[in-house]
Amino acid sequence: MWLLPARQSLLALAAIMAFCPQDARMSQTPADSSALKPCPRCGQPAELVKAGSRRFWVQCSRYPKQGTCSTIAAQAANKKEAIHNWNSRM
Repeated sequence: MWLLPARQSLLALAAIMAFCPQDARMSQTPADSSALKPCPRCGQPAELVKAGSRRFWVQCSRYPKQGTCSTIAAQAANKKEAIHNWNSRM
């Protein structure tokens, strides 16, 4: 008898999901969008670099230390855009 309300809830959820745009369902939370993905070449952690007042970019943490990985993302005017450039490139 208790399955009936659960089944109705699932049907209601399925109906809402059918009309909800996919972008809204799969949107990232602010914490997810500010997390840096590891370097795509070597897998090491990435680091955010600031130069001057409005130049930011993300690079592999091995780049300045060992010089063995030269992965650098495009420069941006703010941190959020620099992180997006790093995380969204292939």
